[in-house]
Amino acid sequence: MEDKPQDAQSPDECALANWRDLRNLKPPKWSCEKANEAKSERLWAKILGFGKRTRYEDYFIAQLRSIYMDLEGDFRTLIPEYSNEIDNGKQKSVDEIGIYVVNLLKTTKEILDNEKLTKRRLLIASSLLCEVEECLVWMTPHAIALAHLPSQLSQLSKINSPDKDTYISMLRDCQNILNKYKGKYDEISKSETEHYRAHIEEIVNLINCETLKDKIISTVENAVDKS
Repeated sequence: MEDKPQDAQSPDECALANWRDLRNLKPPKWSCEKANEAKSERLWAKILGFGKRTRYEDYFIAQLRSIYMDLEGDFRTLIPEYSNEIDNGKQKSVDEIGIYVVNLLKTTKEILDNEKLTKRRLLIASSLLCEVEECLVWMTPHAIALAHLPSQLSQLSKINSPDKDTYISMLRDCQNILNKYKGKYDEISKSETEHYRAHIEEIVNLINCETLKDKIISTVENAVDKS
């Protein structure tokens, strides 16, 4: 039997290499499920407060699945943006990020597709989604990045961190750079682009870390209440 050539790729690897191929991202199982009447009744019972109280984990799962769908949707909208990239250097960089994001999304989807999820797996999925969001910062067009800043500023204002004011100042700096080139983003330099994106990535990381910390605390408190 001949050895497989080192540069040979499996069908899955070949498909993944072209991350722009939307077939790489199949719909999650939970988005395809059809709720029967009994499930619907149980759902309304939970919403209206009847029967067993909804576990915190149920809320956490629903929240993570919603975040996954939002991030996958954002990623899909970015694919056409880079479908005909002319700059080879930029294309290589975007390809590396794109392939990485596809891997992260597929791994997260596999976790969230499970009917029974442990707290540990939920936290892993949450961390993976945070990583996806940070990666997308480097693929987001300038105009969309500017549009996202008010929401990020609002999120920053709500976190409890001694460095919050420093990060707000960083975000204002990003806003000034993007406003300077508003309507003429083709004039923005590579260094300025890397500067503001690095800052936004740090800010997104801070927000996600604080959010994840709150989720861990809530999970622990929930477990203590049950014991």
